[in-house]
Amino acid sequence: MGPAEDNTKITTGGGIVCDRQELKVQALKKRRVRIILLNLMYFIALLCIGLVMFFRNAGYLIYIPAAAAVLVYIFFIRKMLKEYEYDLREAILRGSVLTHLESPTYDRRGGISYQYLIDAGFINVINASSYLSRELIRGTKADMDVQLADVTFPVREDGLNKMFSGCLIHIESGSAQFEQLDVKAGDHKAISDGELRRLVKKLGSFIPGSLYLHSEGNSVDILLRARFIGFQINPLGEVSGKLLESDPLPELGQALALAEKLKHPAAMQNG
Repeated sequence: MGPAEDNTKITTGGGIVCDRQELKVQALKKRRVRIILLNLMYFIALLCIGLVMFFRNAGYLIYIPAAAAVLVYIFFIRKMLKEYEYDLREAILRGSVLTHLESPTYDRRGGISYQYLIDAGFINVINASSYLSRELIRGTKADMDVQLADVTFPVREDGLNKMFSGCLIHIESGSAQFEQLDVKAGDHKAISDGELRRLVKKLGSFIPGSLYLHSEGNSVDILLRARFIGFQINPLGEVSGKLLESDPLPELGQALALAEKLKHPAAMQNG
């Protein structure tokens, strides 16, 4: 389902006209209430079992309902909770991040190639078995193909072995060339162009020192430390239309604007 469909009006069985966004919010609210009630019932059951064990000598038989309650939580309630978190996160992404792209797709199990990290010079070599990527988003913007996903991989920093976790954005154009530009750990002091420096500064402003950028040829690669598409979800939080439109990764919009700025004028005219 594309983001543009969220404002489509739908007539419900009762003749009430709603948009897709409102129906989505209502459905998520119902699932949230159901999960809260199930969790409440689970903890009440555990409390009752604990009280029986404390005040009465129920013997080993009391462990049977206790084990049953735990199994119900692990295989039923916890599964429902995870599915709700996945669906709520996807709804937020579709209402915000994916709106920056044309024909967007989202695959929470998909990942982005580590070759982009090597080609951009962010790392020299990587062990494929130690590289993890999920939460893949694909789409286009004008003449640019865009991919972004969460990544985790080992790095060597300050003489220590560490794990880098964040988001990688890869932008590629089939009709334009980009100016060469390198930014490491958010250091933009060497950029002379005022507008370009402003865009780079804004792109890395959400977490100072988090931005790594390389543009050259027909591609732009942006690596953001500690920024994630698979952000944490509070399953007990209130669901609203405003929540579904909140942008957990505003850097994507800034990255696309920066890519447009980095295009060579001659290449843009010839395209």
